[in-house]
Amino acid sequence: MKFYLRLWPFFREHWGRCLVVLANVGLFSVANIYFLALVKELSYDIERGRVGLFVYRICAGLTLALLRSLASYGQTYNMDWIGQRLIMKLRLRLYEHLQKLSMDFFSKWKIGDIMSRSTNDLQVVQNVFVANIVTLLPETATFFGVLIYLLVLSWKLLLLTLITLPLFAWLIQLFSVRMKRISKFNQRKLADLASILQESIYGISIIKAFAAEQKEIDKYTKENERSFWISMKSARLHCLQEPILFMLQIAMILFVFMVGGIQIIEGHITVGNFIAFCLGLGMLVNPVTAFGKLAVKQQQAHVALDRIFEVLDMEPTVKEAKKALHRTITGNVRIENLSFAYTAANGLVLKNIDLAVQAGEVIALVGPSGGGKTTLVNLLPRFYDATAGRVLIDGLDVKEYAFASLRSQIGIVTQETILFSGTIWDNIAYGKDQATQAEIEAAAQMANADKFIRLFPSGYLTYLGERGVRLSGGQKQRVAIARALLSDPKILILDEATSALDNESEKLVQQALENLMHNRTTFVIAHRLSTIIHADRIVVLDGGQISAIGRHEELLQTSPLYQKLYRLQLSKENG
Repeated sequence: MKFYLRLWPFFREHWGRCLVVLANVGLFSVANIYFLALVKELSYDIERGRVGLFVYRICAGLTLALLRSLASYGQTYNMDWIGQRLIMKLRLRLYEHLQKLSMDFFSKWKIGDIMSRSTNDLQVVQNVFVANIVTLLPETATFFGVLIYLLVLSWKLLLLTLITLPLFAWLIQLFSVRMKRISKFNQRKLADLASILQESIYGISIIKAFAAEQKEIDKYTKENERSFWISMKSARLHCLQEPILFMLQIAMILFVFMVGGIQIIEGHITVGNFIAFCLGLGMLVNPVTAFGKLAVKQQQAHVALDRIFEVLDMEPTVKEAKKALHRTITGNVRIENLSFAYTAANGLVLKNIDLAVQAGEVIALVGPSGGGKTTLVNLLPRFYDATAGRVLIDGLDVKEYAFASLRSQIGIVTQETILFSGTIWDNIAYGKDQATQAEIEAAAQMANADKFIRLFPSGYLTYLGERGVRLSGGQKQRVAIARALLSDPKILILDEATSALDNESEKLVQQALENLMHNRTTFVIAHRLSTIIHADRIVVLDGGQISAIGRHEELLQTSPLYQKLYRLQLSKENG
């Protein structure tokens, strides 16, 4: 019931169509009941030889059948329309909610699991839950309408029939409980399959480099086989349910025939009433069977909805202030006594960081891997919030800025360039939809990207494919730099922006980055120390703490860790 209550707002939006559905359901049910009464009267017409009335009632029966068919179409189409609209809005609401969740959610959850909930689970809801509602309304109306009519015809026969209902209910409950348990496990296995598929596509170059195709196939086959056997358990339940319920129905019908036949012989009931009763009983069989199937299948939908609402119920850990400010920044950054931990269990990643950066200053962050460099810069656009201390931009705590205002003024270029399917134009203009052709081309020229873009037959309208597969690493990086240039950020974060490039590409990208860094507060993370020796200041991070700050020449004299890192870099470059 809780699922219906949570979905009620979706239905409430379309109350007009809901009324049309209810009207058609009522007409459907009334047509069924009148048809039973008509059959009873037809039997009397035959007994008494009333040919005229017999033909009239046959025509009335055809009219009833037509009305029933129209009512069935009206309620099914409109209910299906509402159901499909519900799924569409639920899909959109889930997507919107995912966009609002904080970065820690995506670092904890498998992408495959998120995708499974957004696709497989929604498909289950669409195939089962919506179909249930479409079937449930007319069958429920028919069930109670016919039940009342049969009570009038012969309460004794009806009472004998209803004796079997508790057995029906018990069997339905038995199947439903087992189906829910199996469905929950099956949805998890489908999520695991989606995760393996996503990881293998994402890491296909590594898989091929290590000739690990068979290893990945074996892993996928193992999970696929598990999913198959779980699905077969579900299929076995479905296959068992129908014949068991059918046998129970046949036993009930034969029992009614036996008792009814005796009552006709003894004169307690007329043949017409008994025929009408049997037809009504046949109409009850459909709803009872449907309820049984729906109760079992609905457990699958409940499991799927449970998984969907689990995501929808999650709150972002980083929230925008109620009166968040939209303000143009100049780029002064102050980090005060800052500490940060991703989780309390894992301990602090950053400890007591104090740093003041003037607008336009270039700050390089260096240190061993895992020292907290990327974590520190991720606190500037509020991907995460500090555990203790503050991050101030232009004297104002970043928590007081509106997300859109803050993040639109911070540009980020990372080692792993993220491009979207679409054209080169779309990707450059990603942060500024209304950009002019002149602005886009100027940004590409400053990023050293204009020349290679024009070599494509379609130029800026070249379709890149998923994750920009048609471009080399250096080309991707220059498109990303053009994107950052176009947004004209006041603060710039360069996180290993050239570490994965060859020398020629690195030179072109480095020139583009210098254009991008001009007159901007810049935080540079780089393993290649040769790329940051001209930074205004270099911050050495060790174990989440600042161990030294200074220019390149100063640190070579005063910081043992920086000296060590520099010597290691020289030895790698000299081979």
